[in-house]
Amino acid sequence: PPQCDGYRLAMASDIHIGSMVAAKEAQWAVDQINALDPDAVALVGDIGDQSVNDAVRQKLKPLGGLKARDGVYMSFGNHENQQDIHGFRKVFREESPLADAITVLENEHAILTKGDTEGCSIALVGMADWSGHGAMSRFDGQVAPDFEKAISSVPGPNGTTIENDEPLSKSLPMIMMQHQPVNMQQAARDGVGLQ
Repeated sequence: PPQCDGYRLAMASDIHIGSMVAAKEAQWAVDQINALDPDAVALVGDIGDQSVNDAVRQKLKPLGGLKARDGVYMSFGNHENQQDIHGFRKVFREESPLADAITVLENEHAILTKGDTEGCSIALVGMADWSGHGAMSRFDGQVAPDFEKAISSVPGPNGTTIENDEPLSKSLPMIMMQHQPVNMQQAARDGVGLQ
């Protein structure tokens, strides 16, 4: 909508902190994203790619420095899902500094408002990764993507999910965060304008 003209959403995926990227490179990525002065940041999966331990926590720590007026959001990818989904949920939903700086959207949504200054409203819909769907789900704790749940649920305190009685209005512009967007045509039919 016109009220959202000039909205800047910075997106990053496949950073692979752990096996390929250390804290120094993670800090470089954070500096590059922050230099864009984004309204919001979307981290769309495969941000980390090893089981979570103290060394991986230290490598992920720079992500806590990401800054955006409407917040920093993350959805998981196949590497988080298949390596250590419980560990990644804990780090990003419960542990400082990451839980303080980043909101995980796993079949949940948030409303972006451009700092609530111009009447702008955009739904950012974060989906679980397809590696948690059906026969692909091989690891404990994986969740399948669920669009209907995502448009009815928002992140709550301490990593909880709050399910609303009413889903998002389909007239609201929607951006979907999904690491493997294998169902783009269905998402478009559901009203997603950008995936």
